Amino acid sequence: MTALYDLHDTPASAAGPRRPLFGDERALMRVALILWLALTAWKLALAFAGNVVWEESHFVVSGSRPDLAYPDVPAGWPLFARLAAELFGWSPLAVRAPGLAVAQLIPLGVFFLAEPLVGRRNAIWAASASMLLPPLGVSGTILYPEGALQLLMALMLGCAVRAVRTNGLAWWIGTGAAGALGLFVHYRIGVIGLAVVLYAVATADGRKLFARPGLWIAGLIAAAGLVPALLYNMREGWPSTEYHAVNRHVWEFNVAGLFLHLLEQVALCTPVFFLGLFWAARDGVREWMDGDQAAGLVVATGVLVFLLFAALAPFYRTRLPHWPFLGYVALIPWLPGALIAFVDAARSPRQHRCGRWPSPAARRSPSPAPSA
Repeated sequence: MTALYDLHDTPASAAGPRRPLFGDERALMRVALILWLALTAWKLALAFAGNVVWEESHFVVSGSRPDLAYPDVPAGWPLFARLAAELFGWSPLAVRAPGLAVAQLIPLGVFFLAEPLVGRRNAIWAASASMLLPPLGVSGTILYPEGALQLLMALMLGCAVRAVRTNGLAWWIGTGAAGALGLFVHYRIGVIGLAVVLYAVATADGRKLFARPGLWIAGLIAAAGLVPALLYNMREGWPSTEYHAVNRHVWEFNVAGLFLHLLEQVALCTPVFFLGLFWAARDGVREWMDGDQAAGLVVATGVLVFLLFAALAPFYRTRLPHWPFLGYVALIPWLPGALIAFVDAARSPRQHRCGRWPSPAARRSPSPAPSA
């Protein structure tokens, strides 16, 4: 990766902001598009070359017998897998291509989420970072629902930010619709609803949301996505509850599971990005403390997702490293700013060039207007 800023004409003792990499926003957007095209081609090559894994077969076979839900998952992704097989045939590339198309929309979802929080330029950087951060960037290489969940989470939180700031009914409806579709794809996105409830109950700003009809409308729409699975479980004797609450965990504390889980997350994110996300969470909390209610809702969601699955890690029968990935979607809007601050804190151009070059960032953009 190249240096972040142009360093010529800079005094040897200079520190602080440098000239932004790639110039204006249009040039930065072109770079992001080139990166997106390159990674799309790479992921298509992986999809073409890789053997089918058992999860993919499981989804296609489950979808061949349509039902309201299945013992381990809601109906959404198996039905999507069946549609892919019906339209494009049964081959690794044909089955994976539709899921890859969904996953390749994640950068747009991240941009949609980040723009009102951190400004347009840093939102472009956040979208680019979502392609480079492995937990998000690899989504879509197999027919797995993670990419769809990440996209829906970004859309849901992006609508929620605008709903909180403007109280526009359309944004509340969009929040609920993304949540409903997410619950139809996988139960795990329900953690976002839990985070919203905890935020609304535990904070003074959050409790004000209860007075807004839009919040209740969004909640009802989102809950509709869970109705098919509830009907299925009531009919079949709650197999999903038994699978997720009993069979997947040993419920015997093993502290090594927690340390291994954290090491996995550092390795999967890469140390640079993992530390950047930690500082991103800190920056989001600062904006929350400064009175940005929407930022508080988003950062609280990301932190809760990470902490919840870290708390479950000591009880896993087998560790599931992808579960915290949804939390990174909520924190990534602040990742460029955190890396910018790291680079700008360099005490000299040499340190900036040699010691801090791995951080992909650009000059901090102006704070967006609260009404964005």
